[in-house]
This record gives sequence, C-alpha cells and structure tokens, in this order.
Amino acid sequence: MKVDIWMPLYVNDYLSDTLHLTAEENGAYILMMLHYWKKGSIGSDVERIAKIGRVATSIAQALLDEFFEQCSDGTWIHHRVDRELKIASENKDKRREKAKKAAKARWNSENDATSNTTSNHQAMLEQCPSPSPSQYYKEPSPKKGSGSYDPSLMILYKKRDEVQQLLKAIEPIDGTRKDVFHFKKDIERLNALIDGHTNGK
Repeated sequence: MKVDIWMPLYVNDYLSDTLHLTAEENGAYILMMLHYWKKGSIGSDVERIAKIGRVATSIAQALLDEFFEQCSDGTWIHHRVDRELKIASENKDKRREKAKKAAKARWNSENDATSNTTSNHQAMLEQCPSPSPSQYYKEPSPKKGSGSYDPSLMILYKKRDEVQQLLKAIEPIDGTRKDVFHFKKDIERLNALIDGHTNGK
C-alpha cells in the first residue's frame, strides 16, 4: 500500500488536542495535516497554507503556532506527522523486502522442482537405454511340423511385459528431445514386432 494514500488518525489523541477548536479550525487543521502527509511538508508561506486549510490567514497562523514548529529556514514541521510518516515508510520497506524474499524463495523452489524433474527423466533414460529390435528379436526358426515348439517365439513372449513397462516408463518424458524421440520409436517398433509374432503364433 502506498504511504501517501492513507494516514493513521488516532482519535483519542486528536480529540484531546483539539477539543477547544471550532468546527472551522478543526477542518482547517485536518486539511493541513493531510497535505503535510501527502507532500511531506507544508512549506513556509502562511498565505498558501491558509489556502490549503481554506481559512483566513490569521486562523492558519494560529494553528501553525499551536501545532507546528517553524525551522530556521521558515518551513513549518509537524512532529507527530513526521513520526508517523517514518513508521509508515519503514513498514512499507519491510513489506517490500518480505515480498522480495518470498518471491525469491518461490523462484528457487520452482527451479529446484524443474531441475529434479529433468534429473529424474535423465536418470530414467540412462536406466532404460534405447534398445535395437535385434536386442530382443530373433528370427523364428522354421517349424519342423505342426504344433512344434518355437524357442524364438517364446523369447518374444517373455519380453512382451518388459517392453510394455518401458512404454509406460517413457510416456511422461518430453518427446521433443531427439534422443527420447528415437527411443520411443524403437520401443514402439519393438512392441509392434512382438505383437505381430506372438499374435501370429
């Protein structure tokens, strides 16, 4: 929240200091404080200050004499408003610093999560190197007769579950990477090859 768009007003303190003022003087004093809060100063020109408070110069001067203090350069200062401005500015800086730390922590957390995901995918690729069809497939030996045992088909059948597990494992990995793309294609071709032979058995 911007400091210059709000100002704390301690009702008890204000009333105890201003019960003797008229309605016109109260209104002028509040306008003078609001201007001071927004601009950080009310200046030294009493006539201009009177216009800020929308009262006669004599009333503005009386309010300045009672609630403000004049510096050596002629500028009028208000100690209570200055103190509250300092507190508000310090709180604003603290909130800004806290927000920066929170954003930095969130950024680091997101980067760590991305890094871990990439590492996990890379580890999966290293654990599941791209196989060639020849790794699992062996040319079926000619059948010697109807119902004869074919060991090459049995090898393919045993590897079927392993290939299906590989397909599930690589599904979440980014397929736009060249090595992953070829890896997936090899596994898909191998799976199709096994399907063809096991179903044809």
